[in-house]
Amino acid sequence: MTISGFLRRFTYLLIFLLCLSVQEAYSQYTVSGFVVDSLNNQALPSAWLGNERQGHVSTNDYGYFSINSPEGELNLTVSFLGYKKKKISLHVESNMTLNIKMSPHSNELKEVVVIGASSNFGKNSLESNIINIEQIKQMPYMFGEVDLIKSIQFQPGVKTIGEGTSSMYIRGGSSDQNLIMINDMPLYNISHMMGLVSVFNPDAIQSIRFYKSAAPANYAGRISGILDVRQHEGNFNFHEIKGGLSLLGLRASAQGPLIKGAKTAYFLSTRASWINWFVEPEQEFIPGYVDINIGLTHIIDEKSRIQLYSYAGRDWVESDMGFDNQWGNTAVNLKYQRVLKPKLFSDFSLIGSSYSNTYQTEDSIRHVFWKTGVSDLSFKANVEYSHTNSNSISVGLASTIHDFTPGESQSKNTSIPSSNAVELGTYIQCQWAWLDRYFVSAGLHWSCFANYGQATWYDSSNGRVRENERGIYHYNNYLQPRLSVSMKMGKKNLVSARCGRMAQNVMVLDNSQLGYTSLESWFPSNPNIKPMVANNFSVSWGHTLLERFTLELASYYKRVENQPDFVDKAQLIGNPNAELEIRQGSSISYGIETSISKEVGILFGDISYTWSRSINHIPSLQSEKYPSNFDMPHEIKVNLGLKASSSWQFSLYWIYSTGRPFTPPVSYMIIEGRGIPVYAEKNTGRFPNYHRLDVSAKWLPKSKDERFRQSIALSVYNLYARSNPMSYNFTFTGFYGQEPQPSISQYAMTSFFPNITYEFSF
Repeated sequence: MTISGFLRRFTYLLIFLLCLSVQEAYSQYTVSGFVVDSLNNQALPSAWLGNERQGHVSTNDYGYFSINSPEGELNLTVSFLGYKKKKISLHVESNMTLNIKMSPHSNELKEVVVIGASSNFGKNSLESNIINIEQIKQMPYMFGEVDLIKSIQFQPGVKTIGEGTSSMYIRGGSSDQNLIMINDMPLYNISHMMGLVSVFNPDAIQSIRFYKSAAPANYAGRISGILDVRQHEGNFNFHEIKGGLSLLGLRASAQGPLIKGAKTAYFLSTRASWINWFVEPEQEFIPGYVDINIGLTHIIDEKSRIQLYSYAGRDWVESDMGFDNQWGNTAVNLKYQRVLKPKLFSDFSLIGSSYSNTYQTEDSIRHVFWKTGVSDLSFKANVEYSHTNSNSISVGLASTIHDFTPGESQSKNTSIPSSNAVELGTYIQCQWAWLDRYFVSAGLHWSCFANYGQATWYDSSNGRVRENERGIYHYNNYLQPRLSVSMKMGKKNLVSARCGRMAQNVMVLDNSQLGYTSLESWFPSNPNIKPMVANNFSVSWGHTLLERFTLELASYYKRVENQPDFVDKAQLIGNPNAELEIRQGSSISYGIETSISKEVGILFGDISYTWSRSINHIPSLQSEKYPSNFDMPHEIKVNLGLKASSSWQFSLYWIYSTGRPFTPPVSYMIIEGRGIPVYAEKNTGRFPNYHRLDVSAKWLPKSKDERFRQSIALSVYNLYARSNPMSYNFTFTGFYGQEPQPSISQYAMTSFFPNITYEFSF
């Protein structure tokens, strides 16, 4: 079937679902409101409520729900991960507003996550997850704290190519193909401490949505994974303080009402490394970081609220030899939410974000300066309409102005020209459930990306340099359909299928072998570089065993058009024509993921195996197909936890995977006494197979004051000290007058890293 044929059939399906959605619901009243935490009044997204007769609904990202009921008695069951189930009986004789308060109950953690539960029907699987931060806290501590990105890396289909890195390679996609946001604010670099720690403070996170492929139509701009993180709104009832201290850093957070009894709450958290406080740079490269999360929520009335969120982070690596590298994200989001009608919810956002990276080195001979970055200004509007308990429609639009600085040096002759672009998008998403057994989610996203403003570029079609002074000089637009179908087979089986088309107009200039680098340059599609377009297809099956185990199997296929890669040893820094080092072709990724998990009981965790391939075909680089940089066919992950008592918890994580590809030299030439390596086909070599074991133990001493909690965790990264190489460097050595001889240097992170962490809250 051609793409045009698929789009035509998809449009027919969407029209059919929309026709179903506009049927009138006679003699129905609406019960609507928010589901919140009873202790702090914070909204609970993705809570489940309903019954078998009226059907089931879940709260949106802001805790709002709308459920239809005929006149008479309405019995609701409400549940949310980590909270006590709640049963409510109402007599409905008109539209009602109902705010539901849920009580935390740690003993019920994960017990509401079962195949067939309507709250997660078609949502929690190997394809996508709604993750609660309490789940992450059960996982092994790494480098002093539980880490969101490290926990995502535990999942099958998510690969990493280096020790300690925060990069994620999801189902054959590169790290820049992932859309990562916190409260709708984009993050362009998610690494602290050169990848040892991510930018997500665990004390600031409330909820996480994660999609591996074919995400709903409200997400756009990337062609691989989606990570949508929401931070705390703030405690409306009382003040709360949390903190932690480890060998690498310290963190603290506070939240509470600005004025007791008022309708305004704040949230504030900060982290900082402190190894740099005690170690002078001298000849070593010493990293450091600091970040801050801010949240402010004001409830205007029962139907509307306004929120302000902000994130700022900064990293640096320096030495006394004149080396200095600093980078970081800064973002702010002003959000307004309003219940227009009981069935109609809206939210509007004005978002500003900036990512910058500066690198400089200076000695008595030379001074090198390099700056990259991207700044965005966005407006987003979304409206959700809950027509019936089994059908809802979402529509929205977004506009973003991009300002790119791909590379700026002290000289215009060695700088990559800056550029501007505007990105527009609109979407419609329809969700439909039938008989509490079938679930269909269909959506369509339209995007337009336009380059504008002053620009100079090399026209490869005629070999001339072209210039533009103002106005739009290049644009593209794409229709991106998304479809997800799930079917519950009995009480123990769930089958799902997904497909979707996604386009990406921003990408990274980076040819490093390392799993981590801060020297990437973001740049837009333009007359020379086409946008990447991916077609995703996947199927999955889940089965519940003995009421406690879940067996899952998933298979996927993805084809990417206009896949970029670089010529061998491409020079990107200080090269004003760096984009001419890029070649484009296609890539395919496919694989099978299996997992068995146990989510309740004394012993819990999961074991997974993934077989996958990621193959590039770029004829202008070489005629034959070759493995991508993150093609690692076999991967086994074991993630286990043991709750030995109410005071002691143990966990371990073990990974084994095929070594990633790289391009080794096949020979070398001697030119003017210097050894020059000669390379043949790309990625013909592989690193050694990767494996390591991490363990941690956590002690939670009892306290007489129930509000005061503390814990001490001892963790060891890479327990058996496996030396996994991060990269190879091929050089030539020899005495004066002798022929240089090739030599290989291996770079590896410290092979054994113990840590101790103290955490508290009151």
